[in-house]
Amino acid sequence: MNTSRFLLLLLAAVLCTPAMAQPLSARNTVYVQLGGNAIAYSLNYERLFTAHLTGRIGAMYAHLDVGDLEDVTETEGKETLVFVPVMVNYLLGTGKHRVELGAGPLLVTSDAGGGGIAATATAGYLYRPNRGFNARLGFTPAFSTGFFLPWGGVGLGYSF
Repeated sequence: MNTSRFLLLLLAAVLCTPAMAQPLSARNTVYVQLGGNAIAYSLNYERLFTAHLTGRIGAMYAHLDVGDLEDVTETEGKETLVFVPVMVNYLLGTGKHRVELGAGPLLVTSDAGGGGIAATATAGYLYRPNRGFNARLGFTPAFSTGFFLPWGGVGLGYSF
């Protein structure tokens, strides 16, 4: 067998062999994200469905003094906003270091009667051992018709 065939066969064997990394058995993760899909911050719960697929829901609550925005609106007083990202994420790779890709709706409500739905996405790095401390860093844009907010976030949490 010549060298090029041997290297090709070796490469195929490495790529087709399951990784020896311990599978993720900790199905639940809670974490805080600064910036990120809910814009300012969020508290999140994530569930691992398969070795590579997760679902996530988060929430951000903000109580704003609308009087500080006089150049934008004539309304005085306080306004409460709630941002809720609901996402499906795909994890690339095995072991502790992964690439996280995800998308979903960003629900926005306001006690002033407003609200709506935008879209949000994630493309980033996830450090997630089987159990315990985890961290993430990513590009987390929000967008809808005629609107695009390039954004990012960092998160710290715990898997159990």
